[in-house]
Amino acid sequence: MRPYRKMIAQYGITQSMSWKGDCFDNAAIESFFGTLKVKFFRLTEFDSIKQLDAGLHKYIRYYNYERINPKLNGLSLIDYSSQFATRSAIFLNAQLLGVMRYADFQGVRSFIK
Repeated sequence: MRPYRKMIAQYGITQSMSWKGDCFDNAAIESFFGTLKVKFFRLTEFDSIKQLDAGLHKYIRYYNYERINPKLNGLSLIDYSSQFATRSAIFLNAQLLGVMRYADFQGVRSFIK
């Protein structure tokens, strides 16, 4: 067993891949790691693990909450996700309301007959 797989097995982590070398299964995280390498690791030197840990937390917060993404209509990931969740909830509520109204109508119809 390779050292990496042995280590993750010790922590109870299951490695999951569908095809060898197929990064498209996990394109979002591959994109994040690519950006992390270019924008964080290559531009920063660390004197300690503690400094690395603090820097990673700060960068991940920036990446999610502050970084503007032109592909997301100029919003951050969190802002876009919030808008999407809100729109989805409104759509689902409207759909449920429509189903309930239809069901109520069917109930009235069966009552009239």
